[in-house]
Amino acid sequence: MSGVLLTEDLRDPAHATAAETTVVTNLLGTIRVIDAFTPHLLTRGAATIMTVSSGIGFLPFPLMATYGATKAAVHSYTESLRAQLDGTGIEVTELIPPAVATPAMAKLNPAAVPLDEYLDEVMDLLKEQPTPREIVVKAAQSLRWAERYGSPDAGAVGGQRPDRRPRLRAGLRRRHPHGQLPAARRYRSPAADGDPRPRAARALGRAENKDPF
Repeated sequence: MSGVLLTEDLRDPAHATAAETTVVTNLLGTIRVIDAFTPHLLTRGAATIMTVSSGIGFLPFPLMATYGATKAAVHSYTESLRAQLDGTGIEVTELIPPAVATPAMAKLNPAAVPLDEYLDEVMDLLKEQPTPREIVVKAAQSLRWAERYGSPDAGAVGGQRPDRRPRLRAGLRRRHPHGQLPAARRYRSPAADGDPRPRAARALGRAENKDPF
C-alpha cells in the first residue's frame, strides 16, 4: 500500500490541499487496491489481504494530523473488511509499523527502527499460524496500545497485549500501603446516593438544578 506523509499547519486553511492528497492516497488508495483484488480472491476461496496502517494511527500526531487520521481510518476499515470477509477463506491482517528508517524517515527520526531489523521481525511474525490479525513488532507495541492505556509508555512489549492490572496494583501499593485509594477517590456507583440514573444523566441534572452534590 502506498502512502504519503505531509506536514500541515492546521491554523492555515491552505493545509486542506495536503489533507486531500493524504486522504486520497492513504485511505482511498488502500480501498481501491483492495476493491481491485477482492472479487478475484473470492473465487479462489483462500487468500490473505494485508493492509498497512501505522502506530501513529492510535494516538495524535500534530505534525501530520491528516496522516494520523488516515491511518486510524485504515485500521477501522481493516476491522470492517475482516468482518465482511469472514467465512470466505480470505484472511485479513494489518501491518502496524513504528517509525522505520527508510531513506526519508531516517532523516526525520534518528530513533527509527533500522529497516533490515524491522523486516526480519515482520517476517518472523508472518510465519505464525494462523496468520495474526495484526503484525505489530516490539517497537510498535507501545504505540498500538497507547490510546487504551493512556500513554505510549504503558504499551506492551514482547509482542503481547499489555495487562494493565499488575501495573495498577503495583502503583496502588506504592502510593497506598493497604492497596486502596483514599475514600474520596473511590468509585461511586450510579446509585450510590439513591439515584439510579446513569452518571451522565445525574451530572446533567446537577447542572440544571445547581445541586453541588
